[in-house]
Amino acid sequence: MRILALDTATDSFSAALVDDGRLEAEVTGVAPRSHSSGLLPAVDWLLAKAGRSLEDLDALAVTKGPGSFTGIRIGMAVAKGLAMARGLPLAGVNTLDALAMQAPAGPLPVWAALDARRGQVYAARYAPRDGRLARDLPPSAMDPETWLAHMTGPCLFIGGGAATFREAILARLGKDAWFAPPSADVLRAHTLALAGEQALLRGEPADPAALAPEYIRPPDARLPGIAPFPGTTA
Repeated sequence: MRILALDTATDSFSAALVDDGRLEAEVTGVAPRSHSSGLLPAVDWLLAKAGRSLEDLDALAVTKGPGSFTGIRIGMAVAKGLAMARGLPLAGVNTLDALAMQAPAGPLPVWAALDARRGQVYAARYAPRDGRLARDLPPSAMDPETWLAHMTGPCLFIGGGAATFREAILARLGKDAWFAPPSADVLRAHTLALAGEQALLRGEPADPAALAPEYIRPPDARLPGIAPFPGTTA
């Protein structure tokens, strides 16, 4: 299955073309507030680099949140447009789920976390089960004190939220706090593509018209009575 994956949910930016798990081309970087101008040129570059076209795609994958409200809307709008134009399935992947997949394999529970701004963190906890990670605490927007209160025992932390609150985590857990390498804190679209492929193979809904964001908390700015994205509520 050849999948084009797009992530613009945070300050980082990533796009990848993956064929049956094999990476054909990828671009990843930090580009806050420039996703709208950089996403489509990145798609063109990826396809040209791999010698492919939109006609060669079998599916698309995109982060559906949590993360930057503007970034999520941009990524989903582009992914929906491409998928609907080509009649392709579109897998929406929770940002924290994809991020957790980048954690080094091991026996420890994993906290995936993003800096949510406004003194909050987006976080979810995952437990190792049968060789993979399964959510055991769902994604939430929390203040640091609430998040710290959920932490017990040895844990592995991954993501920008963990980096932001590293000192507080260490004060809470001490030697029981483990951190993924900084390079793993930036979500790669290669990982997103693998997560999307798994979702499609499980038979999860893939209608691009029906896909809605997972903001976790209300958007920072919106017009009264106007839904922030089709499929959500105002």
